[in-house]
Amino acid sequence: MTYALGRRLTGVAALVVALVGDASGQGSPLAASLQLPTCGRDAPGFGRIVGHLVADSTKLDINRQEIIAIKACAVFSDSSGAFMIRGLPAGTYQVLAGPGKGQHALLPAIPVRVAADSTSTITIHLKPADRVSDCRRFPECAAMLETPPPSLLAALSDSDQVLEAGFRTQIAMSALPQIALGSPQRPGYHLATWPLTPAGEGIVAAVRARVPTAEADHPRNTPGAGGLTPDVERFALVMIRSISIDGDHATVVGAEFERHWTVTLDRMPSGWRPVAFRVTAGP
Repeated sequence: MTYALGRRLTGVAALVVALVGDASGQGSPLAASLQLPTCGRDAPGFGRIVGHLVADSTKLDINRQEIIAIKACAVFSDSSGAFMIRGLPAGTYQVLAGPGKGQHALLPAIPVRVAADSTSTITIHLKPADRVSDCRRFPECAAMLETPPPSLLAALSDSDQVLEAGFRTQIAMSALPQIALGSPQRPGYHLATWPLTPAGEGIVAAVRARVPTAEADHPRNTPGAGGLTPDVERFALVMIRSISIDGDHATVVGAEFERHWTVTLDRMPSGWRPVAFRVTAGP
């Protein structure tokens, strides 16, 4: 069964959640958005990390992949997958391949010890992307995917439970790169169905059990139920266009400007559980 969602509201403006790259190649480098500096040059007393990317699938590109030393700097690999991070003060660095355009998995960072005037080596394996599995590798992200308490779900219809799981999964997917890099996340998330109808009170309560900064969408500079994010520039809008339920399987489609995100859910004894997430171009 497919559900049409929403009625139009006026005077609502918001930023839409930034997605975790996309298969169409429209993503932008994460390090640039985090304003990470370009890595330095070799100098006395500083060390370097020399590494190589290895693709575990022929569908993955090792050329020009972003390599990030968390809270330090970022570089890009060359056509062979080789990279070099120079000019590092002695210490231990957490190194990972950034999410790029979403084709490879986002894996926990690898600790690399760097000593003065020396070279440390590292090999990073690129694996095919599975954003739901990627999220579950990070405890903070995995916690968002856990179903809310039964008492909250019991107050929701089956379709509202699917909406709740869709909202919560999209928030987790959007937060995943920031969680992986240990950087600040959005202070608030506004929940709506297409075209900008605020999510129901019961749905919001269930989402908030796992994402305390979620609230129903509301006009700019107007405090929501929790008074969390009155400033339009400080929240992200999570908007669902449609849901479809087929027995124990469901699909949730959301909107982000010219793109759509799709969450696939399976019914479990504890509630609806996300099994896949992808981003596609809009109509």
